[in-house]
Amino acid sequence: MSRLPIILLILLSLPLGAQTGGRASGKAPARQARFLAIGDMPPFRQEVRDGVRYELEPPPGSIPPREVVPGFGERKDGNPVRLQLGRISDATPIPAGAGAFTLRVRDASAPWITLSRPEKGDLFVILWRDPDAGTWDRPRALVLPDGPDASPPGSVHLLNLSPATLAVVLGEEKIAMPPARPLIRRFEAGKDRELQVGAPDGAGGLRRFHASSLAMNAGERTWILVYRADGVMPRQPVKVTVLRERVQRP
Repeated sequence: MSRLPIILLILLSLPLGAQTGGRASGKAPARQARFLAIGDMPPFRQEVRDGVRYELEPPPGSIPPREVVPGFGERKDGNPVRLQLGRISDATPIPAGAGAFTLRVRDASAPWITLSRPEKGDLFVILWRDPDAGTWDRPRALVLPDGPDASPPGSVHLLNLSPATLAVVLGEEKIAMPPARPLIRRFEAGKDRELQVGAPDGAGGLRRFHASSLAMNAGERTWILVYRADGVMPRQPVKVTVLRERVQRP
């Protein structure tokens, strides 16, 4: 008997899930989370020792932890995530289902911050330091949906992390941006639009904090994040971070 009929008999005897790589088992697709820390870098500091200049470490609490470890209750810890101000982290897997979601500074035992994860979908976690505390030892966070369905190509995400309602001019549209309430607009690829961020001046005008031109290529999305300046004696009370990225299709 040739080997081919034997292989066919083995395949026919397997459960359907085994033949399709588990697709019929009802197993939920993998989820992931990304992180973005928003804020200002502390002033550069250095000292001279024996005629050589050495850069000093930032003061404690002036920058976010360089690495955090996600935790999911009784489940084992997730992969360490590297945080860097103004840069979106690599994606890390998270389990299915709703539940507790903690971030722990690597080599620490207590959680740095405790969050809640929704039942479904990828997550985008925005982190900033508590303005009242003025230190990254007391962070604040906002958990947003992520992925190509929640954030498709051509989407512009507006997020105001300052304590006051601000105004945004995006092309011909004037948008009121309340604190901590994400807004989404659609954007035509290859077409430049004016971008202004400011506060109403009481006379019908705008006290501008940011002015630029916004453009996106096909397959990209943009994040516009407005936050209260937390640097030393900032010239502007509000700053704006604009991030463009390519949408990764599964």
